[in-house]
This record gives sequence, structure tokens and C-alpha cells, in this order.
Amino acid sequence: MAVPRTWFLTATATDAAGDTSEFSQGLTLQPAADLGLDTAPKARKAAAPAKPGRKAAAKKPPAVVAYRDEAGNSWVGRGKRPQWLRDALAAGRKLEDFKVKPEA
Repeated sequence: MAVPRTWFLTATATDAAGDTSEFSQGLTLQPAADLGLDTAPKARKAAAPAKPGRKAAAKKPPAVVAYRDEAGNSWVGRGKRPQWLRDALAAGRKLEDFKVKPEA
């Protein structure tokens, strides 16, 4: 059984000497109003105005291909060199051989 939010379980127990250290009996379910608690719904605070946040980062233009080989492989020049370019450089070709000419 679900206990409504406005009800509380209270425990009181005393032994023959009047000691309340052990709670072995006397559990009762009491309405919150009987315990002197306010059960009226609380009004919500108005939402705080939005704080001005950081502006969105500017979009980067798409990367332009900087290097291309005869097989159509391409690299924009950012990050690690691709395997096809490393193999060609190891074979004795120069990086300038793959440079793409800018279109005017």
C-alpha cells in the first residue's frame, strides 16, 4: 500500500521503566495535519531569466583538398598523413608532387 505524501509513520514505544530507546511496537500512521505539519501545496518560484550564454562557435568552412594522387586519393593537409601518401614519400616522391593547384 502506498502511503500518501501527507501521512507520516510515527513510532513511540516505552518499556516498563519508561525507556524509549527500543522501538519494537507502537508504530502508527498519522495524518500530517494531526502532527501540526503544513500540507498546503507550495507555490513554485518563477523561473529565473535565462543567462546570456556563450555564443556558438563559428562554423568552419569545409576543408579544401591540398594533396591528391593519380588514383584519386586526397588529403586536406590536416592530421596524420594517410598511408598512400606515406608510401609514396617512402618510394622517393616529393610532397610537392601531390600539391593541388588552387583554382582561380
